[in-house]
Amino acid sequence: MTAATTPPVQTCPFCDRSGLPILPLRYAVARTDLGGKAPDIVAPFNAGKVALPGESAKYTLRILRPGYLYVFDEVRGEWGAYIVNSQGLLYHFDIHAKVPPQVPDKTFNEACVRKADPYLARCITVKDAAQAGNIWLAFSDVMWTENVLAAHSEAAYRKRHMRCINMADVRAQKAAAHMDTFSKLKNVAEFTKVLKPDTEATNARDALAKQAAALEQQLKQMKQARTAQPLHGAAAHAEQKQEADVQARLAELKQNMAGTWLPEVTIISDRALGFSQQPLNFLGDQAKGLMEWGKQVAKPYEAVMVAVPDPAGIAAELALLMRIRMQAFMRDERNDKDRPRKTALSGVIEQIRDAIRIQAEQDFIEDREKRAQRDESGYSMSAGLMGGMQVPGNSALAAMDRAITPDQLRKAGDNEWKKYDDLYFDTQRTDWQNSFNASLQTFDQNVIGPLALAHRDLIKGDRFFNYFDCNFDSTVVASGVVYTIVFGQCIAGTQDKTCSADVYNEWLQGDLNDKRNILLRALCLHQDTQAKAIQSAAQNSVAWAELPWDKLMGIGKATFDQLLEAQKDEIGRLASVVSGAITATLKKVGESQKIFSGLVALGVMARKPYVLVTIEGGKKAFRASLIKNMLKLSGKAKSIPANKMEKAVADELRRQEICGVDTKGSDKKTWLLMIDPDEVRNMPKNLSVDEQAKWLAKSIRTPEQVDELNLANYREAVARGSERIKVNIPFTFAVLALLANGWAMHSIMQGEEDALTVHKDEMLRRVYTQGLAIFGAVADAIEGGLTRLSVSGVRLGQATMKAGAEIFGVVGRIVGVGAGILMAAWDGWRAYEEHKAGHNGAAAAYGVSGLLGAAATMLLFIGWTGWGLLVVGLMVIWAFVMTLLVNNKIQDWLELTYWGKTKQGKYQTMEIEMQQLDVATKG
Repeated sequence: MTAATTPPVQTCPFCDRSGLPILPLRYAVARTDLGGKAPDIVAPFNAGKVALPGESAKYTLRILRPGYLYVFDEVRGEWGAYIVNSQGLLYHFDIHAKVPPQVPDKTFNEACVRKADPYLARCITVKDAAQAGNIWLAFSDVMWTENVLAAHSEAAYRKRHMRCINMADVRAQKAAAHMDTFSKLKNVAEFTKVLKPDTEATNARDALAKQAAALEQQLKQMKQARTAQPLHGAAAHAEQKQEADVQARLAELKQNMAGTWLPEVTIISDRALGFSQQPLNFLGDQAKGLMEWGKQVAKPYEAVMVAVPDPAGIAAELALLMRIRMQAFMRDERNDKDRPRKTALSGVIEQIRDAIRIQAEQDFIEDREKRAQRDESGYSMSAGLMGGMQVPGNSALAAMDRAITPDQLRKAGDNEWKKYDDLYFDTQRTDWQNSFNASLQTFDQNVIGPLALAHRDLIKGDRFFNYFDCNFDSTVVASGVVYTIVFGQCIAGTQDKTCSADVYNEWLQGDLNDKRNILLRALCLHQDTQAKAIQSAAQNSVAWAELPWDKLMGIGKATFDQLLEAQKDEIGRLASVVSGAITATLKKVGESQKIFSGLVALGVMARKPYVLVTIEGGKKAFRASLIKNMLKLSGKAKSIPANKMEKAVADELRRQEICGVDTKGSDKKTWLLMIDPDEVRNMPKNLSVDEQAKWLAKSIRTPEQVDELNLANYREAVARGSERIKVNIPFTFAVLALLANGWAMHSIMQGEEDALTVHKDEMLRRVYTQGLAIFGAVADAIEGGLTRLSVSGVRLGQATMKAGAEIFGVVGRIVGVGAGILMAAWDGWRAYEEHKAGHNGAAAAYGVSGLLGAAATMLLFIGWTGWGLLVVGLMVIWAFVMTLLVNNKIQDWLELTYWGKTKQGKYQTMEIEMQQLDVATKG
């Protein structure tokens, strides 16, 4: 055969390898609460010190999740690099490559070109096993750079996070930690599960096939009859029509068969593992073949399987499990199938009640004001004996008219609500609500709390830190982006747990030079140059106005310019999942004016400076600012004319004054705001970033000037996420600006609970509701924006994109934003709820869910688009604008709800209930 005709040698990155096989595994989390089965961890395997609550979860062994596997043969001094695809197959690539290859997802039998040893695609191999020494293995979410690879030349560095096995133990068949032979494959979850044919789908397909066969037989018989005895005229026409009908039915059946049935495959699901971000692979039918193959190719030794550390994977699984358990609790079909509907409806009714009562109180005040004006100016008597008589003005009588008491307002509200109270069974609602609150608190204590503690201990541990410190390059931006994304996946949805929030608060208020502070490192994309510059600036500046923003923005620009457009939102995404910590830190700045490097880092990444402003003005001006911002956050402000806005604000101020809110005298607030200089009128042009920050700090001095910044308008930009074609505002900046504004407005209410001396319980509840309104609006926007952010352009972490899309698809609107911010910002909510519940709150120490109590807030956890705003207190705002509530339609709606008293025509679903509420409130 000539050279020209010699076929090319086929190579396969999946299976071109030889030597003693090692199957790499990972420690993973499995559910224990649904009756699903996953193998226990048995010696010599050991998942580590952080114990899991056995009633909810346990550790198990699984094949590797998508990512990268790095292997070092110490004797030969050789490195191997592999991409792990979604099937758990290992694709060998050049460890010095700058960009990872595109690896297709291959099924088991397609993995190898040669189809010689298909099992090799799951294993690494040790060459010359008889002479081999230590073999080191590491799993990573990111492709290693040359810097990371060089650091691993030292054994001490490898020991920090890599698994080391001694081949002498393998040759001697000696027991060693984290390693066992292929004979124990039954202890690996994937190898205990077998895909079974979908019996239901198969039966359905068989039934369709029988129908199709019958129709084909009918057509055949019709054709034979027509040949044997042709028909004419109307009979022939009828026969043709009948045949056409049969053919049409047959075509429809065949289309159904082709489009709805997949042979011998069912949808993959698993009660123990299905919650995880790791793809499911059922490999039970391969276990026997893999064991026999291992015995043959490993002779005279035995093939082994080795568990590699994966603390990031475990953290992400625990975070997801907490979220999914809460969702399952809310959708408890067995005990309370209508729980989500009742939760939403109960909260809505509470807010409608407040809105109608407030409106009645305002109407009462307006009527008394009209009477006062009449008494003050005098008036003519109407017809009758005294008709035409002029009654002189009486200022004392007018003063009595205006001297309204809180009791009078409460009575006015109660009288108005009586028109609605008889339209539904409120006793049933409150009984259900109390029972639900008790169940929720028990669930929080027994399920969510222990999982949250395990998650906290894990992310604070050495293994978690070493994973991030050893795999990611602190000088390469592309590696840092993956660092930030992976860390976000590890903590998404956990900030509403008190034990987790404490960690994030501590980290955000920490030191950027501390590499164990993973949150701050993630906010700087793990870049040393940027972290050191920001920390130095924060330490060496006495005041916020003295920060060298020009220099810091220049350093940040060098990082920012290396990011793809989609990657620029990653800091905003991370800021969203730690928004509670950001709010808590903003609060501390307001109290102490201290410079926290974490906030400076956020400013650098948002490309806008934080500005510390001292605002002085009358308490009434602060209150007016709060009311205006609540209207803006609700999205109602755009449709309200300026004159009506001012009247609505004035009316609400008067009502709050009567109820005990102190609006007399002056006040002084210190706020750290994130401001877009382009939105500030009268700012001199061509100022540097430093000069802009200083000018703003000196120029913004009153509540009215803060109002002019329109910070609440960023809610729209945040809610759009990546869909910001018409709103050219970076997501990160919009999130931070909105959080700063939310905290500033909320701080106006600080201390009110102490000032409310009359009807304290009722007024505290209303203050609490207004706090929910502010942060409910902020949270709704952020969570909505998260669902619209894309996860793309991650060059060194391809698998991270898919996992991120899945995790944030699940987490999206369930990141605990609202509860996280509320926990961090408000001191009063806890006292109110504890007082109402009649206990000291110690039983709910793990998170807010057991204490929040009000059904309204649960939608912050469940996250239904749009409906969240209806039930986190914003309905109380509707009462500021009289035309927004059409009472007779609200009455009709109440009668037809789940607890309505009507016996016919009730709304059948929650969706219809909420849609009809929207119709009713629009008049």
